[in-house]
Amino acid sequence: MAPKTQLPAKRKTTASSSGVLDRSMPLPQNPDRTRFTSRKHYDRFLKLIKGTWHDKVFRIDPSGPYAHLLTMLTDRKWHKLLSPPTQIDSDIVKEFYANAMPNCDKKDMDAQFSYTTFVRGKTILFDRDTINAYLGEPLTLPPSEDPTVPTLCEYGINEEDNDWDHTKIVKDILLPGKRYKKGKGDESTTASYADMTLEAAFIFKFLVHNVWPKSHVSTTPKAVTPLIWHICKGGEVDVARIISRELKHVALSGLTHKATKLSFPGFIMGLVQSQGVQIAGPFNETLVGPIDDKFLRGLAKTVAEKLSNPSSSIPHPEPEIPESDTPHQDFTQQEPSQQPGSFDFSSFSTYFAQQEQRDLRQEQRYQRQEQRDHFIMDQNAALFRSHRGIYQSLYDARLDPAYQMLTPESYLESCMWPGDRPTFYGGGEHHGVEEDDERTASVEGVEMEEDEDGADQ
Repeated sequence: MAPKTQLPAKRKTTASSSGVLDRSMPLPQNPDRTRFTSRKHYDRFLKLIKGTWHDKVFRIDPSGPYAHLLTMLTDRKWHKLLSPPTQIDSDIVKEFYANAMPNCDKKDMDAQFSYTTFVRGKTILFDRDTINAYLGEPLTLPPSEDPTVPTLCEYGINEEDNDWDHTKIVKDILLPGKRYKKGKGDESTTASYADMTLEAAFIFKFLVHNVWPKSHVSTTPKAVTPLIWHICKGGEVDVARIISRELKHVALSGLTHKATKLSFPGFIMGLVQSQGVQIAGPFNETLVGPIDDKFLRGLAKTVAEKLSNPSSSIPHPEPEIPESDTPHQDFTQQEPSQQPGSFDFSSFSTYFAQQEQRDLRQEQRYQRQEQRDHFIMDQNAALFRSHRGIYQSLYDARLDPAYQMLTPESYLESCMWPGDRPTFYGGGEHHGVEEDDERTASVEGVEMEEDEDGADQ
């Protein structure tokens, strides 16, 4: 009898931290070929530990007061982007990105990227045309005369030429008196979400989660503001090309540039199912915090207060008054003025801004706690595999004196130990790991946890 070199293939499945009951134990030298195209891609899967950046579901009443905002997107036939699947299997998302890695040197990955991946035995395409078809053909472009040069939409042409009038963009998407924020080099780099008009803020929320993901939810890079402006003005946008490009960026994160979170989990779940992947629950993540009429009502009130009190959100230095023009007064002894019926409406702006920050921090805490729970369940599943493997090895050795046990390194890999003390992320808080700084410049803005130095993406 030939010596055995690995654990038996047939075994009972166990529920892992991801809640997927059909996840088989990856073998140390021969990963499950229904999940990974090579050992290299399996290793890539194990290294994707940054967590996910969730899409948002938009539940806006089409006959309500904010229907005009909804039609800005539905008129473009972007319905699927507004309602991504809410139940997420994070292993599916990780497999999608891991198997999308080109099998070549890092320096050649960008050029050899094929926009294909492999999920549960199915080859998945995510090029522009495939995504456009999945979305229901929201934009049909004429064929290119040169097959090597894709046809671009109006936005794509201007983006390629960098032909934007930022003075006009600032005037149209930011509130009166607002402007771009400046970075360390005294150069305009970002726009603040708190400074945007209602329409621009709504489009920003849509883009930052569902089209051009960035976990800086209080500021947006200057490079993204033309897209916000172009959508608000009704210009032609090939959203499928943008999403395809961003999926590539995430797939190569940690390889050709700094690591980022795994974006588009809801979109990926829908895309792989549309191409024949069968996914059975239970799932281990759920998209939370929908954009609905309640959210927009608070946002509209905040914008209205800023318009009625344009100086309330930006502190200005008090003008210097010459001493000769006004007598000296001891303000410390004065009683506060009491005016019946008066109310400082500028406090609304502060209140709603603080409320939004509290809601954001609550969502971040929920995401971190969910990741901790999944990690503990992953550890428990690994311990179970370890104990079962030890018993199986002893049993096989008793049956076959020539049985060769696994090396310690191979045995550890077969247990899929998730790690000892990982870093958990919940929407952009800093935990000491470098992020993809090239995607978003760090500047001064609204004081939120995601804007601290070292925030995600």
